[in-house]
Amino acid sequence: MGDQDLQFRCEYVLDPDERDELGLLTDDDLDDGVWRCPHERRADDRFCPFHERPSEVDDDHVTEAFRRVVAGERPTAEDSKNAKQFVGATFGTLELEHVILDSGDRRPIDLRYARVTGDVRATAARIQNPVNAAGLVVEGETGCRNATFEDGVGLHHAVFAREAAFSGATFAAETVFADATFGGQSLFRQTTFRDGVRFDGATFRENAKFTTATFGGNGIFRNTEFRGYGWFDGATFEADAHFLSGTAFEGKAWFKGVVVEGLARFRNVTFGDEARFHEATFEDVSIRPTGEGDGTLLIDLKESDIVEGSMDQSDGLRTIYDVEKATLGDVAVNADAEPLAHLDVFDTTFDGFDFGRREHRESLEASDWAIHEIVTDADEGVRSDADPERSDASGLEVTYLKAKNGAKRVGYDKAAAEFFRRQMIHRRRAHGRRALTADNWWTRTKAAGRWAANGLFGLAAGHGERPSRVVGLSITVVLAFAALFAVLWSGTPPYGHSAGFLLLSLESFVTLVLGGAAEVRNPWWLRLVAEVEGFVGVFLVALFVFTLTRSIER
Repeated sequence: MGDQDLQFRCEYVLDPDERDELGLLTDDDLDDGVWRCPHERRADDRFCPFHERPSEVDDDHVTEAFRRVVAGERPTAEDSKNAKQFVGATFGTLELEHVILDSGDRRPIDLRYARVTGDVRATAARIQNPVNAAGLVVEGETGCRNATFEDGVGLHHAVFAREAAFSGATFAAETVFADATFGGQSLFRQTTFRDGVRFDGATFRENAKFTTATFGGNGIFRNTEFRGYGWFDGATFEADAHFLSGTAFEGKAWFKGVVVEGLARFRNVTFGDEARFHEATFEDVSIRPTGEGDGTLLIDLKESDIVEGSMDQSDGLRTIYDVEKATLGDVAVNADAEPLAHLDVFDTTFDGFDFGRREHRESLEASDWAIHEIVTDADEGVRSDADPERSDASGLEVTYLKAKNGAKRVGYDKAAAEFFRRQMIHRRRAHGRRALTADNWWTRTKAAGRWAANGLFGLAAGHGERPSRVVGLSITVVLAFAALFAVLWSGTPPYGHSAGFLLLSLESFVTLVLGGAAEVRNPWWLRLVAEVEGFVGVFLVALFVFTLTRSIER
């Protein structure tokens, strides 16, 4: 179609009182209260190629005319700032693959209320002007793989009826998909948003894939609805990631390996199926899910690295945070009761985690410092191992070793002492298992000896953390030997009565006999018993000094 065929202005008008249901038109857009098409109509017709029915024009001709208008090569009815306006236009299939759209100015390509009855094919296209496509409707598939948008893109209230593929695309400036509707699956794999992007109010009716996408500015998903899976595996947010205010994942929400360098907020978000943040990295994360019912919501944070943040309970569901092999920094766990009982801890590294925070401390004391247990009935205070498969003694020994080291880092010595005691308890369990299951008798024998020594140390001194146990054991030893002396020996003054036998036992315990107030020479076995008690006494006195010193240092 040559330029000579273009003679008069297109008669298409858009009355905002009739069609501007989204309120996209401003007073500056209107002429006598309506928007008027700036393009020349076709010869012998009332409308331009963009407002003619698709059945009346050839798609290739319309696409070529569109490209020429954007490039400034096709004349319009008026040479004005409105030259690149295609408000209310209707296209069949829009072929823009490997095309460069550049008008040499920064006036936007205006596709408000435009409709594409076929497909949009813009693979590897380069669009250098801003794009305002608010209210755009694409009835076919949208293919913008590896496309580059050099300036801002506005797709407010856009509707993509079928698959929308932006994989590998680059959005160089601010991008808005607010209130957009994606009817088919949405593909944003390896997509780069160099500036901020907004999906607030958007609806994804099928799976949405943002795997390995890069968000250079803030990524905002406020009141966003994911009816299928929401995949963000491997995505990188170089600024903030906001999933807020009614955002809902009806299917799986997968954020495996996601990296958020700014603030990550998952506040008032509904996770309907599965929430996975496996191997994620957060500089500062705040999680507060929402939901209804009496079930349990599991937030999977296995092997994640969290520098700081907060983990809160849902208003409805009991929320458990699985932090197996994760690294927790300055993270606050919040719940109405026993917040740490909502952490599923196993082989977890604590690097700056504040065990001394009042809520954390009270939770630890209520659980007798058993951090590997989770609450299973908050109303009844019922707790249990999070997963029977994680009850392995060696694994729990490492768990409490890491907890002890974490408590030391923040200077909470009381917690370090209690975690050490728990560590020793699970070490004894590990020795006991090896004593029963080892392949050869020598390994079983050594394990049995270590099991016995560990048990004795725990009984006698609480693994060096209970001085009172040493005192109690010492009193028991003195009384036991006093009874033994009374049974084995009739006694001589001053030891020939109950108080005398107790005195003899006490003197033997502190090695004052055989040179004390009264010398005992016979029988010889009595001296042997006294020497044995003296040996035990020296050991217990030394053990008491050791445990007392540790407790004071704690």
